[in-house]
Amino acid sequence: MDIKQNPIVEAIFVLSKLLKEQITSDLKLVHLSVLQLQALVFLHQHPNSAMSDIANFFKIELPSATSLINKLVDMDLAVRQEDKKDRRLVRISITNRGENLLAEGMKARAKHMEKVVSYLSQEDQQAFLRILQNLIKTMEEQHEK
Repeated sequence: MDIKQNPIVEAIFVLSKLLKEQITSDLKLVHLSVLQLQALVFLHQHPNSAMSDIANFFKIELPSATSLINKLVDMDLAVRQEDKKDRRLVRISITNRGENLLAEGMKARAKHMEKVVSYLSQEDQQAFLRILQNLIKTMEEQHEK
C-alpha cells in the first residue's frame, strides 16, 4: 500500500517528535508525561479546580482525570482538598513542589525553544512567526464556529 504524506504535514510531525524528545530529555521532567505537565499548567492557572473542570478542559472522562490527578498527587505535585461549601466536592490545587517543578520546566522549555529558533535566520524567524500567528488565528476562529 502506497500512502503519500503531504510534505508539510510530515515535516510538522517530525518537528513535533524531535521537539518533544529534545525538550523532555533536556528537562528534569522526563518522569512527567506531556498530559501531566499540561495538568500542572492548568492547576497553576485554575487553582482549586473540581475534577470535572479538569476532565472538561482536557476533554477526557472523569475516571481518566482522576487517574491523571492521582499520579500528580502521588508525586506531591498536586493536592486534594475538601470544598469548604460543599463537602461532597474535592478541589485540586498545585503544590509548592509542583509550582517549582513547573517554573523550572517552563524556563528550560523557553530556553530550549529559543535555541531551536536561533537555527533560523532573522528573516526566517520573522516569516515563521507570521505563519504561526496566521495558523493560530485561523484555528481559533474555526474553533469558535
